[in-house]
Amino acid sequence: MRGFHTVQSDSTVYGYYAWNSLILVGKAEGNKLSGHIYDGIFEIRMNPDGKSYSGFIFDNSAAEAGYWTGIRK
Repeated sequence: MRGFHTVQSDSTVYGYYAWNSLILVGKAEGNKLSGHIYDGIFEIRMNPDGKSYSGFIFDNSAAEAGYWTGIRK
């Protein structure tokens, strides 16, 4: 199992990234998903194409937020 896998229940989203065992818990509102991941926070938005997303992840030990992108499958 490689890649990021999510399950949604109502507006709550649970996710797991197999490569480094990151666990995500967030809330979906419209085209936005925000929440907690490991020891940080994140916010991503679905792009207008409905297939890709982008946003930021802020690890509590990092000085700056990282950019996060992906494709919905």
